[in-house]
Amino acid sequence: MEIIGQQSNLRQLIWPLIGLIISTGLMVASLWQIEIAVALPNEHFDFPFYLMKVNKWWIRDFWYLVNMSSWLLGIISTAFLVDQQNRSR
Repeated sequence: MEIIGQQSNLRQLIWPLIGLIISTGLMVASLWQIEIAVALPNEHFDFPFYLMKVNKWWIRDFWYLVNMSSWLLGIISTAFLVDQQNRSR
């Protein structure tokens, strides 16, 4: 019976938890792509999926933008989780 009563609380926490998971995935992917783009010896990078060639510094900046967005999503999701925890007390 307790689990059924707590389902509404779990539903409120699901979106911030999904936000943290997505944030972590985007952060790992962006750091990996930044490392690949900077390590390449030539000045061009095939993006996305070999559809066009772009300057590797543009692609580095794009992945930095994705990285900062993932940090922002993580901060917002964490703030919402902390707010929900403080309200439940």
